[in-house]
Amino acid sequence: MASIRNHNGKWQASIKRNGIAVEKSFINKRDADTWAHITEAEIERGDTPHPFKNQRTRNAGDLFTHYLDEVRPSHRSKTTSINLGALQKSIGHVLLSDINAQVFAR
Repeated sequence: MASIRNHNGKWQASIKRNGIAVEKSFINKRDADTWAHITEAEIERGDTPHPFKNQRTRNAGDLFTHYLDEVRPSHRSKTTSINLGALQKSIGHVLLSDINAQVFAR
């Protein structure tokens, strides 16, 4: 079931189902409700909108590459690329489903 809450003047819808967690912010509560219902139905059908829907076969390197390609261009920090590059070399091969505190501790 989706959770919808008012956060800083916007409506935030979050869904956690079948090992998938997605969330999105909206100006109107009705839009958040609509998105939540449609997204939950897609997850149940297996049409997952999340880019890493199958975490058992994706590794951390895929996540870092996705971030660098999609999110990083809109940020100014140059250290983010350096830090993610170091993380990619050290834990990029680890499956997302296997990442835990011990992986980062090593």
